[in-house]
Amino acid sequence: MRSIEVEVSSAQVDRLEEFLGKAWVESELAAYEDFREKHSPINLWSHRHPATSPIIPLLYQYHHPDHAGKERVPFGHWYGQPVQTLTQVVGGIFLLEDYWSLIPENLVADNIRYKVSGAEQFNRFILELLVALDVRQKYKDYRARLLFMDPATARAEPDIELRKGSEEIAVHCRMTGALSHLGMSFDVLQYLFGCFYRLVEDSGYSYRLSINLRERPSTADVDGLVGRFSQAIARGSDVRKVTIGSLCDLELLKLDVPLSGLSLAEINGLLARDPGNLFVQIGGSNPKGEKKATRVAVCSVSARLKKSYEDHIVDAISQAATETPATTPLIAAIHLHRYLGWGEYLGDSANRVRLRQTLEKVLEEHPNMRYVNVSSNRQEFVTLPSDAERVDVKDLEVVNRRLLNKPKPKIYIREDAFSLYPGDEEDGEE
Repeated sequence: MRSIEVEVSSAQVDRLEEFLGKAWVESELAAYEDFREKHSPINLWSHRHPATSPIIPLLYQYHHPDHAGKERVPFGHWYGQPVQTLTQVVGGIFLLEDYWSLIPENLVADNIRYKVSGAEQFNRFILELLVALDVRQKYKDYRARLLFMDPATARAEPDIELRKGSEEIAVHCRMTGALSHLGMSFDVLQYLFGCFYRLVEDSGYSYRLSINLRERPSTADVDGLVGRFSQAIARGSDVRKVTIGSLCDLELLKLDVPLSGLSLAEINGLLARDPGNLFVQIGGSNPKGEKKATRVAVCSVSARLKKSYEDHIVDAISQAATETPATTPLIAAIHLHRYLGWGEYLGDSANRVRLRQTLEKVLEEHPNMRYVNVSSNRQEFVTLPSDAERVDVKDLEVVNRRLLNKPKPKIYIREDAFSLYPGDEEDGEE
């Protein structure tokens, strides 16, 4: 199925806001606008406090089209299209109205509020909507139960259940983040980068901030870090490598940027020398509106405790398998959110073969699993700032070898599509 492409009416956006609570939406929009003015870089529409729902920046842009039209994307960043993302969410919800309208409206409202409350739930919700719309189209002979829309669904149950007679297929959607082993999402680090970038813009200098994590940072920890280096940036001085308790090592070094500024290519070239293995954000702006950036901010985060791609994927597969009866056919759609270097890793043939072999062994242990599709860094899932050069789009599909000689459904994720349909090719790459 193609990505969600529908005309979304203002009445549908109004109804979504009614689900969320009109008073709550108005209060959050006002708080977000105030936060942007005080703490966000110029044009960084998606910067928000971690406690703010990801839906709020989207609704803000929807309600302020004149404001959005005047914004220019800073150098070195790809932010997605906020109104387009809102259209995907609203359109997906109302295309499935025939299902959730059978659930009491107060329960639907509670569930949607939860789904958009945080970045992890929000991104998984988009994945669930895309898969649900696809399976309903491609499995027309099956009765689809969209369990993810029902707040009564237990955590271990599948997100979608397909039934035809006595046959049942469980569909699990799994989101996993590079920081999941630290018990955190990217929200906190996105918040850190935005505050750092604003300080750089206001100072007139350019900086690289490097952090090596040993523990999971809280929002309060980030506020403490910002307080530590804010005065140094204002003075135009460096902070040589310092150890901050048991939390991290931190270093802040001024970048030598020519008065004429750096081009987009030159800014992205800084990434080649960046050691960050968890999170890298880079941006630049020019207060005079020139094409070259004279204010450049690079934020690099590493951690010694870093799980491999294989471990993240195997963990997600194993979780879906253990939550499904061994006699029930299973499909797993796994999305790796904001993974650095995923494209380069999977683009190496040796790595690809090794990862495929690992996943084939896992599928052998779960004969009911028909196949697994792994994707990463797709536009549908990007609602927060990300570096354009690090948005590596590669997919890997592995079919259970026990099923290779049998008709089987296939799952394809294209640049503009999430497609699930029958096919016999072994490798579902696009």
